[in-house]
Amino acid sequence: MAGVCLACAHPNVDALNQQLDARTPSVWMLARDYAIPRFQLIWHRRDHMPAVLHGALPTPLTTSEFATVTETRRRQTMVRAQKRFLLAYAQVGVISRACKLAKVSRASIYQWQEHDAEFTVAMREAGITATEALETEAWRRARDGVDEPVYQHGKLVGTITRYSDNLLMFMLRARAPERYRERVDVSVQPVIKAVAGFDPADVV
Repeated sequence: MAGVCLACAHPNVDALNQQLDARTPSVWMLARDYAIPRFQLIWHRRDHMPAVLHGALPTPLTTSEFATVTETRRRQTMVRAQKRFLLAYAQVGVISRACKLAKVSRASIYQWQEHDAEFTVAMREAGITATEALETEAWRRARDGVDEPVYQHGKLVGTITRYSDNLLMFMLRARAPERYRERVDVSVQPVIKAVAGFDPADVV
């Protein structure tokens, strides 16, 4: 089968190897001069150059082998990106902000959700973690309060603990809705208009 490493198969591979080893000119210029994709030059220098410098020329990868290596690296890159996003999402609980922190596009998130069941489950768990963090903070503010500084004449003289009655009520309604939900009593007073031939009192 035909080799895939264009650097190994290049007729001027010796000169190319010397330039790659000397790191001059740049990989960008070598890619242009030798008509070899930059990523292949980087891959060749990393995976093949050590063997070349020790006098053992590597066997160029076959098409199927190269495809396997490429897919493995793509998968590894994707898994690392997913882990970064899930960690950020569990911390901030907002997809757009987590994408920004993890340097991942929203389109990637939607694609992973559509084609990767494990990621979908992990994302749901990360969302639950974020919600629990918010609930913990709400509980703290409602029950323990928040210390706020007290100033007099521009100087800090102490602190005062403030509590949130609204948060407390929200927490109670969430945990025991049957007891703390809002009750609305609606009474309807029928209005009956007089119709020819009928007395409203008779209808009621």
